Amino acid sequence: MTPDTKRNNEYVFSRWEKLKHLKSLETDWDMIYTSNPDLSPYQSFAFNRAIMGVSRLSPRRYNRSPRFFVFYGIKGEVRLIAPLFVRGGRSVKTVTLITDHMPAGCSDLIYPPDLTQQEFDTALTLIGRDLNDPVFIFRKVNQSSQLNRYIRQGALDLNQSSKQICVEISIHESYNKYWNSLRKSARDNITTSHNRLAKDGHTCEVKLLQGDKLSRGTIRTIMDIYLKRRFECEYEGVRSMMLGFSKRYLNPVTRALRHSNNSFCAILDVDGMLAAFCAGFERSRGRIVLSFLAIDSNWGRYSPGGLLITETMKQLIAQQNHTTLDLTRGDEAYKFRYGGKEYFNYDYEFRIGE
Repeated sequence: MTPDTKRNNEYVFSRWEKLKHLKSLETDWDMIYTSNPDLSPYQSFAFNRAIMGVSRLSPRRYNRSPRFFVFYGIKGEVRLIAPLFVRGGRSVKTVTLITDHMPAGCSDLIYPPDLTQQEFDTALTLIGRDLNDPVFIFRKVNQSSQLNRYIRQGALDLNQSSKQICVEISIHESYNKYWNSLRKSARDNITTSHNRLAKDGHTCEVKLLQGDKLSRGTIRTIMDIYLKRRFECEYEGVRSMMLGFSKRYLNPVTRALRHSNNSFCAILDVDGMLAAFCAGFERSRGRIVLSFLAIDSNWGRYSPGGLLITETMKQLIAQQNHTTLDLTRGDEAYKFRYGGKEYFNYDYEFRIGE
């Protein structure tokens, strides 16, 4: 970056500030979030406010300081909010996105859809100067996000990048079209599950909880199933007790589900008992991103995960109010079996090239 470019960049924004908390940002944050449908539910103010309430309670976050860099346009409007964690080092600081260290499906900055490459480059340059040339580590950047494009096209010294497989299911205009898009083996599996339930005298239904906070009772019920499944597959003994306490009381996503008006939960009941669930967050006329999905193995004979996904899709298609059911990170076979397509999240490590 030449000296002339540096001088010109000073006039891209009318001013900028660095805050230690996000309390004063709610109005501007919500306005930007509403204006940019490409931002995921993990970028909502409500989600970030909820997760900041437990940010100091994790070993991964206790030594990181939150910083919110806010950049204002020529007319005084907020053009970019950078919610960051800064970790001091003896020689070099590291800067990460706040949701990098949370169980969120993707991370991003907060910006309107018409943010320019020059504004992005200038903002990072100013952040870099203020923090004395830190290493930026931006993880879980969605391949289709504007942030991904800004990074790839920016004046940055990219040292490292990697990617992880994620999976999403497109919400079709009709359930018949979705059903016929599945492989015959998947359709046969669901048909067999319904037949087994009927033969064994069971009834099932999927209930959707949308557009409000999840109750304490709902959180307790679904986390019982989630933890039971995790303990069966991965953990035991003291470690399982520690995980149980953390997931119930300290997990940022669990907290956000209790405090966000855009929480989403689908529950598969069999004879009134919870057999499977998925939970996450939604955007009207946009994506539903799932943070949790688990089954009760006691009902494994009836493929409760497949029933949950297909019946949830049936109701979402009928609503005609969403485009995507995002199963996020991981390439488990069941995600593809029920219509999932892969996409990628990228991890970047860079410094500002000046």
